[in-house]
Amino acid sequence: MNKQITKIEPKEKLTMAKKEEVNYIEIKETKEWRITASGSFIKLGRLFKTCRDRRYYRTFGYNTFAAFLRSPEINFNYKTVYSFIHIYELFILKLKINPELLALIGHAKLQAINTVVEGDPRKWLAEANENNKADLIKEVRMAQKKSRRKPLSIKTKKDDLKN
Repeated sequence: MNKQITKIEPKEKLTMAKKEEVNYIEIKETKEWRITASGSFIKLGRLFKTCRDRRYYRTFGYNTFAAFLRSPEINFNYKTVYSFIHIYELFILKLKINPELLALIGHAKLQAINTVVEGDPRKWLAEANENNKADLIKEVRMAQKKSRRKPLSIKTKKDDLKN
């Protein structure tokens, strides 16, 4: 049995201008949802921090926060939750960064810069905003290597006595 697939034509043909308008709307909506989805980790970080710190999980019969996270209703990975909490504490509470900017940057890139951002928040947030994740990680690694370099040795009187 040979089934023939037929192309279904729209009732009205889309003009090039109309196609561009539809494409623009779709792309705009995609970007908006990306920001909304991306910003969820900030809100989750705040909620999980509050739940952990105030021990709200006990209200639902869980003895530990970890047990609460493993529950079928929550079902979140422990490391992921603590990453959300850490980012919330560091970027929102400590550094007072605008949550909208953080949502634009995204969880993965904020996680990549979290070890270096306190040294120069403005610089690292700009780097995170302008670079893709792979390039950002390279920049972070280079900065970490620079900070680990040993300082120049300073001669002491003890050294002079040896010579």
